[in-house]
Amino acid sequence: MTTASRLTLLSLALLLPFGPAGCVAAAQTPVLQGTVPLAGVAAVPGKPYTIGRSAPLNFTLLKAEFSVSRVIIGTEVVTPQADQKLLVLTFRVANPQKKDAFFNAQSLTITAVDAGNTNRPALRSVGRAGTRESASLQLKPSQALDFVTVIVVPARGPVPKLIVERETGTGVLRYDLRQVTARLTPPYADPADPSGASALSAVPALPNRKYPLERFDLTLETVAFSDEVLDGRAPRSGYRYVVATVLLNNMAPADSYLGRNTLTAEILDADGERLPAVTVLKARSEGGPNLQVAPSADYRARYVFEVPSRSPLQAVTFQEGRAHTLHFDLSTLN
Repeated sequence: MTTASRLTLLSLALLLPFGPAGCVAAAQTPVLQGTVPLAGVAAVPGKPYTIGRSAPLNFTLLKAEFSVSRVIIGTEVVTPQADQKLLVLTFRVANPQKKDAFFNAQSLTITAVDAGNTNRPALRSVGRAGTRESASLQLKPSQALDFVTVIVVPARGPVPKLIVERETGTGVLRYDLRQVTARLTPPYADPADPSGASALSAVPALPNRKYPLERFDLTLETVAFSDEVLDGRAPRSGYRYVVATVLLNNMAPADSYLGRNTLTAEILDADGERLPAVTVLKARSEGGPNLQVAPSADYRARYVFEVPSRSPLQAVTFQEGRAHTLHFDLSTLN
């Protein structure tokens, strides 16, 4: 090899960064717009990180909390079933670019990993924090806005991990949620789980307090025995009626149908037998509900049960769809 060739090879070698054992070192991920690089970052809530390369965004996880109440984003009503709860995430997105950046529900991929190591993707719905408005907008340079999204997770146990990604192959943010997620509180939390991460399927409820179901909130106003003729007939011999008057409020952003079968209403007797409502009546007259209830409007109804006259009663329960059941104690009614 000539002297000139050796000098050429040496010059090329000096231009290449070498790692251990003579291997070429990987190029370092550049810091984008002055924040932390994203090559698989173990992220911390409250701290901003830049994610994405071709169209970067600054992401800050502000809050994570468990809930069994509905979340409304735009026209979508998200309600957990009895064996589920919601992981509600509040986060801030800022535009670090010198041009407008479009942001909507498809701009980020957000995934929770539950206690069984199962991936639980966020719903493809993102709302403006503090409103029901669905987010699909342009962020101006340096503009920052707060958003909310939701992930349906199992009712029992913690959700240890959260993964946030902007663009495939450009790295992710990994959050450890075990010590930062706001716990469930009574009456929704299962007292058998001191961590507050498990939800009850049957919620112990109290009269004259409002509780969420699916589209309706329910308040149990009164429960009383009756021997009146209701819906055209008196109770059978050896039986009597129990009449539960409830106030229903439509919390959905659109009209919601209310009929006799919208709620599953049952009484539990002392033996645990379930006695379904025999009819549903208007608050002050015969005939049952069969109408569309406007958003935020109230409707008062009477749920009528026929029970053995001398049978002690445990509870009256209400459920809408497959949501959590409200469980009202009736032991003092006997």
